[in-house]
Amino acid sequence: MESEKGKRFNGIQIGIPSLVVIFAVLCLVVFAVLSLMSALSEKHLQDRSMGVTFDYYEADALCEEHLAEIDEILISERAKAVSEHDYKERLNARIRSMYDSENDLISFSESINENLILHVEIKVLPRGSEKRYTLLKWQEENIADYEIDQSMPVWTGEF
Repeated sequence: MESEKGKRFNGIQIGIPSLVVIFAVLCLVVFAVLSLMSALSEKHLQDRSMGVTFDYYEADALCEEHLAEIDEILISERAKAVSEHDYKERLNARIRSMYDSENDLISFSESINENLILHVEIKVLPRGSEKRYTLLKWQEENIADYEIDQSMPVWTGEF
């Protein structure tokens, strides 16, 4: 008779080392897929961030151009005006849509994207001063409508 130690089994035999190798390969594949998904997500976020930054600096350059044009107007009108009142009237005639003569403010804005604008506000200084204007605001502002979701019932504290 054959002893039990000498018996051989035919068929596929999977041992513990083979199971460990299969598990390790499976873990590596899962981690590789997760890493790929994370990298794609980061690239998408970077592309969006780069787009917003580009749009901001494009609006910033346009505001710089507007400010240079306004500065040229201030220089020319300051030289032509004979009095402070005449200076304000000349400015009002040249840049009526942007000039607030009561407060001596000039304001304008450029669109960054559909939700943001770059708003610039300067104060025109009197003719006798050394500077022509003072920059009051150079600010990014949100123009999108903010709607609060009221659909979820929230307990108000009353019974």
